[in-house]
Amino acid sequence: MLGLSPHTVRDWNRNYKRGVFHVKRSANQYRYPEESKQFVRDLRRQGLSWREISEHTGINVTTCRNWVQTKSNKELKA
Repeated sequence: MLGLSPHTVRDWNRNYKRGVFHVKRSANQYRYPEESKQFVRDLRRQGLSWREISEHTGINVTTCRNWVQTKSNKELKA
């Protein structure tokens, strides 16, 4: 419904119960420009592993994988 990962909600709940929940977003939660997402997709098409892409771009492996999979899913639906 909110488009959030269940793991994010779980972590927020744990932090809330511990009294350390903050509304402020961390630096890694800011939106990336479409150019960054496309660059990650291009690197993947070139055959780089998720770890190599992450090391090259400084973007989390899971984020990179989600960008590629999201684009692939959108293309399949079109």
